[in-house]
Amino acid sequence: MSSRPSLHRPSPTGAAAPPAVAPSPLSEYLVAKEPGRRERAENWRVAIGLQKVDGLRRIGSRKTGRWEFPPHPATTP
Repeated sequence: MSSRPSLHRPSPTGAAAPPAVAPSPLSEYLVAKEPGRRERAENWRVAIGLQKVDGLRRIGSRKTGRWEFPPHPATTP
């Protein structure tokens, strides 16, 4: 037998208590509140910056426009 102490505390009835379970990402998401105005603005700035880094650009108007990647240099003649 091992001489290490048990990690479980006995319950009042004498049965071993189940081990504590870490919260899942889903449960954390469900409890999370909507981001505030400042946090939403920061998220938009980050997203737009990432699109610029990727070379993504908008073609057309805001309502009818679509996003397009420029052609890859290896595929252009």
